[in-house]
Amino acid sequence: MESTAYKAISAMLERAASNPEGLSDAQKEQLKSLRAILNKALAFSEHVAWEVHWRVEKFLSKTLDDALSSGEKPYEVCTDVQNIILDTGANEMLKLIGGVSGATAFSAANAKIYVGSDSTAEAASQTGVIAVTNKAYAAMDSGYPTVSGRTIVFRASFDDSTANFAWNEAAITNGSGAGAIAMNRKVSALGTKTTGTWTLQLTISLTSV
Repeated sequence: MESTAYKAISAMLERAASNPEGLSDAQKEQLKSLRAILNKALAFSEHVAWEVHWRVEKFLSKTLDDALSSGEKPYEVCTDVQNIILDTGANEMLKLIGGVSGATAFSAANAKIYVGSDSTAEAASQTGVIAVTNKAYAAMDSGYPTVSGRTIVFRASFDDSTANFAWNEAAITNGSGAGAIAMNRKVSALGTKTTGTWTLQLTISLTSV
């Protein structure tokens, strides 16, 4: 028979999976404590969490410069959390850490944010957004990515003529086209873009637990 504690933990995990933004701060702290206990139980030698926050800001202006110069505020903001690190992305990041020749950095010059309309569930074996026709990418906004402490922030803007379809998936890549490697993939219904400018921001933090 399941214990009362096990049932409570299972219920909390189910709520967290279905509606992570609905968790209270106290519940989030409880889950972090549970994660630390599980890490120790599984004998992980290093306990690091990859914490991700996605943010989409939607403007009526045709470009982000127009929106900023006019002082326009976004008419809608969508947020979500987490993603899946792709096998190819993890391999590329380890190559970069090791200084392996041929690895390409997710830098201001190289990084792109892709969006697409496919809502297929995330899987580590995927290589980026899945949509074949309804997909598009944008280069980094000026000054991005930024790095501070254990956090990196990527941001790109899709203007009035770009990515006008349902946004159901997103990924960060280190280039465009066939040779680009995707770090991660996120599936989330972020809305359908038909006009205006949408910015997509990804914040990644590495925290010890």
